[in-house]
Amino acid sequence: MSNGKEKILIVEDEKISGSRLLNLLSPDYDVRWVTSGEDALIEIEANPPDMILLDEELPGIPGLDVCRRVREDNRFFETKIVMISGHSSLERRIKAYTAGVDDFLGKPVDTSELLERVATDLVIKRSRRVEIGGLEEESASPSLERQNCWDFMACGRDKTGDCPAYIQKVGRLCWLVAGTMCGGKAQGTFAQKMTICMECRFYQSLKRR
Repeated sequence: MSNGKEKILIVEDEKISGSRLLNLLSPDYDVRWVTSGEDALIEIEANPPDMILLDEELPGIPGLDVCRRVREDNRFFETKIVMISGHSSLERRIKAYTAGVDDFLGKPVDTSELLERVATDLVIKRSRRVEIGGLEEESASPSLERQNCWDFMACGRDKTGDCPAYIQKVGRLCWLVAGTMCGGKAQGTFAQKMTICMECRFYQSLKRR
């Protein structure tokens, strides 16, 4: 963090949208803004952010490819990535989550929802940092990865094909597909759902292989 503020990188080629995000977030966060995928990768390398607000459609390297490259680098394992897209169908969202985004917002972005998502995702990031710190104390070489729910449950539904989470292997996104672990009991706002999901034993298992 710089001056006690968490760092957010905005990757948005539209000047009006980028300027709006910059003005909205600057009072509470250390915010930088770039307008292309290439510049994003350079900035991420030079000044690793806590969060990336990533436009899906960018000149040069598309947003999804930027996300994939970031996720391939273990140095940025904890970096939160929020995809912002003018296409918010379930299929587009699944592609984004499969690429490694942590959250997804459709355009036009609602100001209140954006601020809530940013704050919630950064709280999760801080909590995960504490969890990882605890694991490092337990083991000199902790092993971390995202686990699918059918692996955790050993239910075999990935073989039968009747599990709603078994969509392009995104079972780890239980809350996205109507809460397969809890039968959809986790309802309400995004922040309320994540509060419930963080107490789920499947969610807690994600920190271990």
